[in-house]
Amino acid sequence: MSAKQVIGSLTELLHIHQELLTCAKEKAAAIKNNDMVSLEKLVRAETALIHKGQVQEKIRSKEVAAFFDRCGQAPDELTVGAMLPHVTKEEQAELERTQSALIETIMALQVENERNQLLIQESLSFVNMSLDLLLPSAEHTSYQPPQQKERHGYEEGYSTFDSKA
Repeated sequence: MSAKQVIGSLTELLHIHQELLTCAKEKAAAIKNNDMVSLEKLVRAETALIHKGQVQEKIRSKEVAAFFDRCGQAPDELTVGAMLPHVTKEEQAELERTQSALIETIMALQVENERNQLLIQESLSFVNMSLDLLLPSAEHTSYQPPQQKERHGYEEGYSTFDSKA
C-alpha cells in the first residue's frame, strides 16, 4: 500500500508548524520592542495558522484511516508508527524523517511559546509595578477639607480632667 498521501499531509503539517515557529520568534521580537501593532497582526496570523493546522491534522487522520482500510487492517491507534510495518522501505524512511522533523519543530515551538509567555509575564509585572508607583497610596482614602483639622480631645483648651474637680 502506498503512503504518499499521508507523507504529503505530514509534510504540510511540518510546513504549518515551521510557519508557527517563525511567527513565535517574530512575536518575541515584537514583545521585546513593545510593538503592539505587530504583535496584534502576529496573533491574528498565528490564529489562522492554528486553524489551518487543525484542519490538516483531521485530513491526516482520515488519510491514515483510509490507508488501514485499504490494507484491511484495524489497528488500535491510527498513527504513523502503526503504518510503518505496512509500507515500503523508501516510504518508511520518508515517514520517519518527516515525523521526526515535525516532532523537533513542535518541541522548538513549545520552547519559544514558553519563552514568549515569560516575556509577557515580565512585561505585566513591570506595568503593575509602574502603576503601583504612580497611583496614590490607599492610606488616605476619605475626603477631608484642607481647612478643617482633625480635633482631638486634648487640643485647643479641651482637657481630659474635669475643671471643677
